[in-house]
Amino acid sequence: MAIQFNNTDAVLKQLAGPGAFLTTGKGNNSNVMTVGWGFVGVMWYRRVVIVPVRESRYTKRLLDENKEFCVSVPLGDTLKKELAYCGSHSGRDGNKFNAAGLKTIPASLVGAPLIDGCSKYYECKLLCKLPLDKSMFPDEINEYAYKTNDLHTLYLGEIVAEYDK
Repeated sequence: MAIQFNNTDAVLKQLAGPGAFLTTGKGNNSNVMTVGWGFVGVMWYRRVVIVPVRESRYTKRLLDENKEFCVSVPLGDTLKKELAYCGSHSGRDGNKFNAAGLKTIPASLVGAPLIDGCSKYYECKLLCKLPLDKSMFPDEINEYAYKTNDLHTLYLGEIVAEYDK
């Protein structure tokens, strides 16, 4: 089975900094956050996006409830200010879409919204989630990423729609 990806190198470069938008939820009960780590690849002969979300994040509860998400990737120098805002504020405190001046567009196959103005979009349905534990990592990763014990859960989503704009 041949699995194809479009523009994957550019997406991975963007994830390394300044990031991409992760959205989940439906309608007025949706949220956006910035993800700066993640993967696009193949698992179980399916195209997947893997996004890490910390236990403390408001988005985690919505992901657990909705079991689907979108990743909107603004390639190049676009939407950097908006990515910075969404990565430093919580959806618990208000509507980040409005506060960051983001416009949404409906996804084609999932309920989570997409962020308008991005170059690449992934719509995903949750396949599984894997909570991480500090015992899995060498000390230098724990020291860098998990000093406060706010660990990530990895969300593996099957890509049900992928397109460029």
